Amino acid sequence: MTRTVRISDLDDNYEEACQQLLWYGVKWLRGKPRSIWNPKETEKQLENIKKSGLAERLYGAESDIKQLEELWSEIVPKASKEIINTVKDHLKAIHNFGYYHWINKIGKETPEKVYDLDLNKLKRGAYGELDFGTEGPTIT
Repeated sequence: MTRTVRISDLDDNYEEACQQLLWYGVKWLRGKPRSIWNPKETEKQLENIKKSGLAERLYGAESDIKQLEELWSEIVPKASKEIINTVKDHLKAIHNFGYYHWINKIGKETPEKVYDLDLNKLKRGAYGELDFGTEGPTIT
């Protein structure tokens, strides 16, 4: 079980879609630089990496948010822009400040939104396990 936050105020099917996007997003973001949220900064870093010849050795160096959105469109094909943007905001907070900061901050502000979720129930065959090991769902 993993502590999470209810993202939507709509029905459980809508919330399940939000959680799938969130947790596969957390998995996808592992090891990626925080600059990924700033496309101009990402472009600048990619240009420098390509010039240095290290691109092949750097995990996540060629990643951008568009790739995450493509993954999401496969996992939840009809996700609305509202869902995508809301989940992105949560992911950005987790990526920038850490999972424990995110869950504690929301837990203090709106404790009724925090609950335990069995990530195995979100598993989507081809997209792999959502197993974050003993360290928890940290990104960096």
